[in-house]
Amino acid sequence: MKTCPMTSGSNVLVARPHSTKRLVAATAGPVLTLVGLAALAWKGNLLGAVFLMAGLYLLSDLWRRVTLSDGRLVAQGRVSRRSFDLSELRQVAVSPTAVVWVQAHHMPAFYLRMLAESTSGDNPGIWDFPQRLRAAAESSGATPEPSPAADTAPPPLGIRPVFSW
Repeated sequence: MKTCPMTSGSNVLVARPHSTKRLVAATAGPVLTLVGLAALAWKGNLLGAVFLMAGLYLLSDLWRRVTLSDGRLVAQGRVSRRSFDLSELRQVAVSPTAVVWVQAHHMPAFYLRMLAESTSGDNPGIWDFPQRLRAAAESSGATPEPSPAADTAPPPLGIRPVFSW
């Protein structure tokens, strides 16, 4: 895990969408949002609402992340936030569709769709994150189920494919 200078030397792992995805969001998001607002405000054109929604959707990629710090996992998505103590971790794996899923003892499993597809610098990708999360959870006192033998494992029944409330 990397040490984050903003948190007084504590070990913090932050995983985000890939930097190229965030660059597109940071450049195209504001442009589409402004075009949409201008079309709605000055021309009264309802097509501006489409541009506005597309711009806001792109901008929402900027706050998506998974943070491991102080013994907690916090997954911030576009709309919702999920968190639990690492000592509660039951299982973490990569699904056959290449999306990481986690399950805690007291909550249903959910997907971590905001992870990058590949590792870049300090940003772990979908294939590195499960091992790093499992190691952090074990150091916090968790006893997760054994890792799947294969590279991927199907998520538990009942997991929601889109919004993992």
